[in-house]
Amino acid sequence: MKKIYILTAILFSIFAVNAQNIIQNGDFEAWTGGVPDSWTTIDAGITVTQESATVHGDTYAANFDVISGTSNATDFRQTVSVIAGKTYDVSVWIYQVDDLAKLRLFINNYLDYSDNTLTGQWQEMTYQYVATTTEDIEVGFRFYDQTGWVDHAHIIVDDFTMIENITAPVIENILRTPAAPTTSDAVDVSADITDDGTIASATLTWSNDGGATTNDINMSVVSGNNYSTDSQIPAQVAGTTVTYFITAVDDNSETTVSAEYSYYIGDFCNGDFEAWTGGVPDCWSTIDAGVTVTEENTIIHGGSAAMHVDVTDGAQANTDIRQYFNAEAGVTYDVSVWVYQLDTLSQARLFFKDWQDYSNKLLINQWQEITYQYTATANEAFEVGLRFYDGAGFVDHSNIIIDDFFIDIASNVNNTIANNNISTYPNPANNIINFDNIDGVDNIQIVDITGKVIENISVNANKTSVKTSCFKPGLYIANLRKGNKVISVRFIKK
Repeated sequence: MKKIYILTAILFSIFAVNAQNIIQNGDFEAWTGGVPDSWTTIDAGITVTQESATVHGDTYAANFDVISGTSNATDFRQTVSVIAGKTYDVSVWIYQVDDLAKLRLFINNYLDYSDNTLTGQWQEMTYQYVATTTEDIEVGFRFYDQTGWVDHAHIIVDDFTMIENITAPVIENILRTPAAPTTSDAVDVSADITDDGTIASATLTWSNDGGATTNDINMSVVSGNNYSTDSQIPAQVAGTTVTYFITAVDDNSETTVSAEYSYYIGDFCNGDFEAWTGGVPDCWSTIDAGVTVTEENTIIHGGSAAMHVDVTDGAQANTDIRQYFNAEAGVTYDVSVWVYQLDTLSQARLFFKDWQDYSNKLLINQWQEITYQYTATANEAFEVGLRFYDGAGFVDHSNIIIDDFFIDIASNVNNTIANNNISTYPNPANNIINFDNIDGVDNIQIVDITGKVIENISVNANKTSVKTSCFKPGLYIANLRKGNKVISVRFIKK
């Protein structure tokens, strides 16, 4: 028998656990004797001081006073080690206090300039560096005077990062069998998992109590890149929501966590009329005396059976076919039932907590769909089903076939997040992580790489910050939520 099921997918970004900034003190948090640590070249044409008022992330930034118009006297650099064949993502944040000088990025070569016309605001410069040789290279910047410069120009710099672009495992095509589990079904999960190296382990983690306790199932190769669970998620009682996700680790200890999926074992069942016992469709607890129902195997909409209804009573209150449905507060449901009118002498009417639309009795000998959408305002149980109404010419018989009465979670509810410009900084973080341009987000959930929830924060503004000073060093995922929609971003705690 088929039961209602709920499927949600929460979008996680693919991430690797060993990404780190190879630029030392790129966030300018460490200073000794008024000089930023780790920066070995500070030319005489610039003066650099610790900045605490205008910062992009954490507590400090570097404030540069350009005091020379000779550009090759204004270098600020350090040496980093790169590995042949590796790709590195570079980012640095610039704040032009005035327009009298520009900053030019240097990554083993001279690159782009800052926009000196964007004063009084942060701008990001980015670059992707591909190492052709394993070697030490210089990174940093040079300053160039502009029109109007005399002997001073001020630029603030923060959050200079150069992070290896790591290829982590890719998890795709996650399938659940059966797709719509019932109370009697244990569940297998499979997925295609690929990597540029080899997969060291694949694990399915599932929970039936909202993640308070979790259970792990190892996954093994079935064929090619396809992995399947070694054992099954056990069958669950009605009313249970099961959540699950897959973690894959490759031979370089790079880790990917899939989207999180869930399914709900409801107590509405046999809407496809595939299960019959003693000539009666299972689960349908109300079948009034004014209708006679039989299993139909010739005219069907889906599967191998439908329900043939012979309406034998013109008293409509005596023609109900119903069962109970448990709705969850805040969830929107799409309801659909398919009707096949064998004659024009009666019509079916959908009942979903209340009376809804009728079938069109003039559309005989063809399938027609009745649909409805309902949003539950509370956890509630109510009756759903059909009633049959006699029409002109009815005497004592009218025949209608019913199939595929389904109730599913609505997929078109507007719960979008404007995510094109979401900014997370500094990354890596030390004492604080900032989230900017987060209109539409009402909650941020931070989890570690095991899926453990570390922090839950309510949001009602375009920008917020989270203290990370107590977080253990490592990789974290921030799930930015609105309703049942999620955007996930990664960050590293130093």
